[in-house]
Amino acid sequence: MPTFPDPRLSNLAFPIWLAVLMLLSISCVHRQSDGIDVMVRSFQALSGNHSKISIANDIGPFPSGGHLQGVQFLQVKDQDLAVVSGSSDQVAYMASIQLEASPRVSSLIDLMEKPLKHAGGFQISDGYLSIGIEDNEARDTSVVQLYDIRNGLANATLVNQMERSGPYERATAGCVGLTFYKNKWICIVGNWHTKDLDIYTTSSPSIASTMHLTQTVTPMDSLRQDWWDDRWISYQNINLYTYNGRCYLLGFGQSEKGENIADLFLFCADEGNHHLRKLYSRVFENNGCDFSLGTGAHFSDGKIENIVACDRHLSPVSNLYLFEQGL
Repeated sequence: MPTFPDPRLSNLAFPIWLAVLMLLSISCVHRQSDGIDVMVRSFQALSGNHSKISIANDIGPFPSGGHLQGVQFLQVKDQDLAVVSGSSDQVAYMASIQLEASPRVSSLIDLMEKPLKHAGGFQISDGYLSIGIEDNEARDTSVVQLYDIRNGLANATLVNQMERSGPYERATAGCVGLTFYKNKWICIVGNWHTKDLDIYTTSSPSIASTMHLTQTVTPMDSLRQDWWDDRWISYQNINLYTYNGRCYLLGFGQSEKGENIADLFLFCADEGNHHLRKLYSRVFENNGCDFSLGTGAHFSDGKIENIVACDRHLSPVSNLYLFEQGL
């Protein structure tokens, strides 16, 4: 189990750290191409206003307390679904939503029990789901779980797990992203308010192989002079996407003004040293739609096809909010 040191005990040699980050940043910028431009343009082309998908819930009351934390689209045997994660007073849970015909909640599964009752932002990538479950009271432990859900959420199979512990808020797991990158699975875990990003990679191309904590990135302490803007916010959800040998990170959250923010980053890996470069930032409509709750993206062919967000709870009738291309 990775045990994270108290950040107050860190005593990095600042000039060396600064020089390394400058070289990495320059290397990342020089490798840009039209592929990155296509990704940015698809982000820019998303409508800032949403349409709604009304969801019926007739499978009974959900666990009380907490709220929905993440949402993703999933296709299983030509059936279109949405999956949401939620926290409560007693259990961490996930639910599946059937989107065809009359959209409705179709299943509910419990993940873990108190104290690990806080399931956070998650991602589905190539039929695998990655999610962090934390003790949101003590804020000193969490578990990151990877599931095979290619046969649906109700038939989910646990394929990997990372246990985390450390000082207050350091080893939480509020948002998790997953992608297959450079012939390995990479899982990025954001702790409380995404102050730190812990980067895990598999030891082989198999998602079931041992996950190693390879690096921690603390964006607030990083050079940001080559970013679109220098803002790093508390992201409720992060999504990763690999295309043509490049990895992107899309973060969702709210500004201090209550604006729905989505930030697109290029995730660079140079000789094992990972860092981020912000490519673009956008504000989206927040009329009934809150990016500090569940939000996620669907990627395809090097583009962002859409962004989906959910309500705070799955009530008898609730909504998904869809931001699509060119509306």
